[in-house]
Amino acid sequence: MKMSGKAKKFVSMSLAAVLSFALVLTGCGGKNSENSSTDSSAAAQSSQSGAQSENRGSITVSVYDRGNIPSSEGTVIDNRWTKWINENGPVDVTYVAIPRSDPGQKFGILFASGTAPDLCLEYDPTLKQPYYQQGLMMPIGDLIEKYSTTYKEWMKENPALEKVGTMDDGKLYQIGRVMENAPLDGLYIRKDWLDKLNLKVPATIDELINVAKAFTGKDLNGSGKADSIGFAEVLGGETSRMIFGFNTPTTKIAGFPYTVKGEDLVYDTKPLLEWTKFRKAIYDTGACDKEFLMDKNGAKATQDITAGRVGIICAQENQMIPGLATLKKNVPSAEIIPIELPETPVGKFNAIIANTVQAVGFINSKCKDPESVIKYIDFMALESTKKTLKFGIEGTHYKMADDYPQIIDADKYKTEVSYTGDLYMACSREVFNNPHGPYDLNDPIQKEQSALWDADRKTYFNTKIAYPGVTYSEDIPALSNDMAKNYNSIMQQLTDIWNKAIISGSAYTPEQAEKDMNDLWDKTGGKDINSFYSDWYKNKKSTSILSNDLYQLLDKEISDRKLSW
Repeated sequence: MKMSGKAKKFVSMSLAAVLSFALVLTGCGGKNSENSSTDSSAAAQSSQSGAQSENRGSITVSVYDRGNIPSSEGTVIDNRWTKWINENGPVDVTYVAIPRSDPGQKFGILFASGTAPDLCLEYDPTLKQPYYQQGLMMPIGDLIEKYSTTYKEWMKENPALEKVGTMDDGKLYQIGRVMENAPLDGLYIRKDWLDKLNLKVPATIDELINVAKAFTGKDLNGSGKADSIGFAEVLGGETSRMIFGFNTPTTKIAGFPYTVKGEDLVYDTKPLLEWTKFRKAIYDTGACDKEFLMDKNGAKATQDITAGRVGIICAQENQMIPGLATLKKNVPSAEIIPIELPETPVGKFNAIIANTVQAVGFINSKCKDPESVIKYIDFMALESTKKTLKFGIEGTHYKMADDYPQIIDADKYKTEVSYTGDLYMACSREVFNNPHGPYDLNDPIQKEQSALWDADRKTYFNTKIAYPGVTYSEDIPALSNDMAKNYNSIMQQLTDIWNKAIISGSAYTPEQAEKDMNDLWDKTGGKDINSFYSDWYKNKKSTSILSNDLYQLLDKEISDRKLSW
């Protein structure tokens, strides 16, 4: 894919997970623009009045279950922070766990049984569009006007929230959030291994493969074991596919086979083909774990990476930065750096920058107490709520330094706070990190984490390199019910086709996989899907959020906050 340059493991939502995803869309400054003492007072008043009220509402809210909560902290639906929300918020909340690996299946069961949560939090528009079409979403415009204070004012300050939350009939159905720009995924390399083998940073995909081979099967840590692994990626995100200009999730490898050519968006499987050739080359030469497809949640890759066995790592920043602490304890000499994505046969691309304006949830149309849901949304829109769920308790988990929260003890934070990202998914307001990360530079490990934070931004906040896709995956319009049914029915088949080509040697080639995908695509309504996306890009790109818009938001934040690394 060629475009102009401006055109959710270590701990799945751990330290940098909580610390990376944030942007204030407008009115950004070098310090937090909101008055935290005012918000804290509002939170306290809300808590007091809610606790004393005889009519305190009771609602259910979904929360992703990533399997990332330490056993000492409880469960995803019962932990210190779910209790904090209930103790300090205006309503009683019962959380409903939704497996992050397959939220659609669980939501489908819950809706079919009439037990879906009052507030359903979900990123994927391809899941939410059918809910809208089936009448499972409640319009919230009038509810916000009648019952909301905090979120209503926040929407006025950030009009994009209404844009992303409005559905096809022109009514507002979804709540949203604005966030700080952050690299979502990165490509990392052991610089100490490069130096030891006198190798340079790979600039092309062939060089990347050759370095991975050179890293494999050696004792590069001096441990006495020749067990090094050349390449690993933590599955669950877009990871290595961004190198080839597309950002589909692991469960939908062929989810959006389109690239921009001239003024048109066209069906194109060449990026998929080239990505598969790359992964196959890594696999065939033994430069990766042969069982990587079985590592569904990335646990094995995480173990290998933090043990210091992996030389080239493709992972989310919110996995890499917190994992650095464990890696440095195991291999003190390890030196990790992010690198630009290498040139490929389909172009050179940037890493994915996290979505900065997101529609994140909707009220179930069967909800019996929408007023209480709006009260919850307002509570989550307080700056004090976001600061607590993102950084913990002041004096216990963080302290203020230069007007920014700074983590006191990284290990304590990792155990007690780092998993809260999915709880504050409904927090529409951002609390900015220090531009160099919320780290205590007097702590040696945190100082290295801060250095990696800075290096990520210096490497990937580069809007002169093409964004890996026409837009972020969440901003791609959802298909109609009929097309979505056909689309969803073949996604697993297509994923299996491409994965089969990676691991089958000469028995099943990437070229055969491409042919089989094209045949299946055409037989199952793919041409109608092609026409839908072609028409969308041709007729609605001016009102859609595309890669150019994402880069403009990034440039604006850098300018407004006077950021530099």
